[in-house]
Amino acid sequence: MTITLELYTKKFPDLSNLIVPWNLKGNDELEGYNSYTWNPNNTKDTVFIILKETPEIYGTIYDKEIITDMIESAKRGVYEVPKELIDKFRRDDYIVFADRKLARIVYKNPDIKKSLPFLEKEFTFAEFSKGRPLFNTQIEAREISKPETFEIMLDFANYLSNEYDGIVYEAKTNRFGVSNIRDKLSLVI
Repeated sequence: MTITLELYTKKFPDLSNLIVPWNLKGNDELEGYNSYTWNPNNTKDTVFIILKETPEIYGTIYDKEIITDMIESAKRGVYEVPKELIDKFRRDDYIVFADRKLARIVYKNPDIKKSLPFLEKEFTFAEFSKGRPLFNTQIEAREISKPETFEIMLDFANYLSNEYDGIVYEAKTNRFGVSNIRDKLSLVI
């Protein structure tokens, strides 16, 4: 099973002080990225660490019909969908950017995550970043032979998150935060 932890930070993670003690091996294969391989605790498990060198605003492309259907479903429920959010979707051609406009909408409408839960990831990023660009780091293991490799990956993500003002996300579980990811993924590893 492949596990990918995504780390989004406000500052670029500097791993230069970890290369020797953690035996990180640099790879220059990807232009615009710093990438490393790592074998935690000298296991045969290989963890890939990929750091994007330039920050960007998180965004997701959605099909117009999906957004429209979800808005209509929310309206039929008990939730109000702010007009400014609908206008933003249309203006951005249904690409949901976690930009300053979305951050303001989330700030003014704290229950919006309940009304449109399929956009929780975008709302969380907008809230966390206040609409500013973030650096993306992926920590990935394609096959894990030892459960402690997963724990070490989570600890590493948590360290970087704390050190560089970040937030950790895991797509399979759609969870934010190391403890939430640990609880959910430890059931399947």
